[in-house]
Amino acid sequence: MAGKYLVLPVLSAKDVNRFWKKVKIQTNGCWEWQAGKARRGYGQFGVLSASGKVRNCVAPRISYSIYYLIRQIDFCVCHICDNPPCVNPFHLFLGTETDNARDRAEKGRSKSQSGSAHNLAKYTEKEIKDIREQYASGVNPRFIAAQYHTSRNYIYEIVHRRKWKHIQPIKF
Repeated sequence: MAGKYLVLPVLSAKDVNRFWKKVKIQTNGCWEWQAGKARRGYGQFGVLSASGKVRNCVAPRISYSIYYLIRQIDFCVCHICDNPPCVNPFHLFLGTETDNARDRAEKGRSKSQSGSAHNLAKYTEKEIKDIREQYASGVNPRFIAAQYHTSRNYIYEIVHRRKWKHIQPIKF
């Protein structure tokens, strides 16, 4: 996002009131977003754009924008509290993508997820073991692929450990 500005939509007083109605103040100081959330837990807030379309905006950005009266943000909005649903403007700070990555690493959140813990995973570790066992016992890869609604090529990637490498090979 470096060099690009994110221009947030103009919020009416009605939008601002609607935004704060979706927030619950916690005893730990976080103001947690109670409405729709994106995959990683960050709140999503729908705002009607000038073109008449609803635009989903990240709730911490909206909170920062409302509190500090900024509409144009060319940085990441980062959390001091490390709580994605938090929209408390006192828990938010601006930083570059590098700052955000450094903060994430210092807090031990930069590990990439693998296997079924990955947010795009279609299979479980048990299913991967089953695929490998079927292949090892001579089941046709096309049949396995049809059974798991995938391609024969992906089955080969699994059984030859190009995918799901962390699952130990079958021992006979």
